[in-house]
Order: sequence, then structure tokens, then C-alpha cells
Amino acid sequence: MSFSPGSVAGGAQVGWQYQWSNWVTGVELSYMAADLDETVTSRIIPNRTRSMEVSDIFLAGVRLGYALDRSLIYVKGGYASADVDLSSHVASTGQLTGRSSGSEDGWNIGGGFERAFGRNIVLGVQYDYIDLGETNRSDISVPPFGLAYHLDIDAEIHAVTARLSYKLSPFSREPQELK
Repeated sequence: MSFSPGSVAGGAQVGWQYQWSNWVTGVELSYMAADLDETVTSRIIPNRTRSMEVSDIFLAGVRLGYALDRSLIYVKGGYASADVDLSSHVASTGQLTGRSSGSEDGWNIGGGFERAFGRNIVLGVQYDYIDLGETNRSDISVPPFGLAYHLDIDAEIHAVTARLSYKLSPFSREPQELK
């Protein structure tokens, strides 16, 4: 069964970067409060629907970029995690027949472009491919439905993010004039 939900998400990121010459490297943690959900009709069991919801996406990884003046082009990758809920219902009545909830772990890779405006404001756009791995999960059945379904989860997410960042620079100093 294939799901293709779409949604708008919001979140935050925090990170640390170091620049030498035009190269920039760093680490970043980010969180997206997403509501990716979709319900599809079962092709195997008549009068049944299956739903999948992905929420609370967490990414942790490294970035490597190249700076040109006030712009930065970068690639990134690392760890990914999200909450994935599955459920099944009788289509005609909406009665719950099974449910499974849990966190799925995987990886992400992506890239982006940022442009600094002023000393501390950075605007950018980023693309992330998130793969939460392929796992098997047993569905918890609801009485009187005695079957326990064995569900395969293969969640892949494509995310395009607009970014607004405030750059803290506690270790930088203004250039001093030579005397």
C-alpha cells in the first residue's frame, strides 16, 4: 500500500559553523512539527481503510558548504527520526480495527542555499530527503477484529524548507585598524 501525503510544517534549527577560506563546515539539529497524514482504501480487505501519519521529525547532521561573498551553497546529511502512526478502520462505519504507533529511525541527505542580510540575518531554502528505513510492525487489533496485521513501513519524505536564521557570533570581533 502506498501513501503520498503532503503538508506544510514548521520548526526550528540550531547549529554551529566554522569557516576557513571559502569553505564552511558545521553541525545542525532541527525539528519539524509536521502533520503528514493520508488515508487509502485497502485493495485486499473490502470495506477497510488504512491511515498513516508522520509527525515530529528530528534531524541531526553535518553540513559542508562553499561561501561566495554573503551566499552559501551547502550539502548536508545525518540521522533522522519521526513518529509514525498507523491505523485501520471499517470504511462504512469508521470503527477502528487496528493501530500501531512508534518512532522510526533513519537517515537524511540534502542541500541548500543561504544568503546573509546584514550581520546576523540569514535567509535560505533547503531540500531534505529523509528515509526512515524499512521496518516491520505488528498492528494491535481492536476486538472483535482478531487478526493482527503485520505491516511494512518504508517511509520516505521529501521536504523543501524556507529558512530564516539569526546568526549569533560570540567569538567574532570587528576588524581593527592597523596603526
